Amino acid sequence: MKEIAARIHDRTYEIASLLEPVDEAFLARRPGADKWSVNEILGHLCDSALNNLPRFIVTRYAEQPAVFQPYKQNEWVAAQDYRHTPSQEIIALWGSLNRQAARAIASITPEQGDLLCKIGENEPVTLRWLIEDYEEHLEHHLGQIVRLKERFEGE
Repeated sequence: MKEIAARIHDRTYEIASLLEPVDEAFLARRPGADKWSVNEILGHLCDSALNNLPRFIVTRYAEQPAVFQPYKQNEWVAAQDYRHTPSQEIIALWGSLNRQAARAIASITPEQGDLLCKIGENEPVTLRWLIEDYEEHLEHHLGQIVRLKERFEGE
C-alpha cells in the first residue's frame, strides 16, 4: 500500500506543476458538448477522493463487508460547478484530498487490505482492490488531462 500511496502523493505535485501555469480559459474549455473540461475532470477526481477516503478508513473497523452508497458523478460535477470554479482552487483541493488519501492508504496493513467493502449493489471487493482501482481511475483521468493539454497547445 505504501507504494501506491507514494505514487498518488507524487502525482499531486506533478499535475499541479503541469496545470498551475496554464491559462484559465483552457482549463474551463470543454473539448465537446458532452465532454468535461479539465476543471471538471479534476473536480470529478476531487469527488472521487471525497467518496473514497471514507471507504479507505471505515472499511477497517466496520462490520464486514463495509457497505457504502455509490455516488452520481455527473450530478456531483454539475452541482459543484467545477467548470466555473477558479482552477487554482480545484488544483489545491484535489492535491490536498489526494495527499490525505495517500496518508490513509499508507497506514493500511496487509491484513486490512483483505477486508471487504461493498458499494451499492456490486459484489464485495477487498480494500486492496478498491485502492488499486482508485489509483487506476486516477491515472486514467490524469492521462485525459495531459492529452487535452497537449491537444489544445497544438491549436
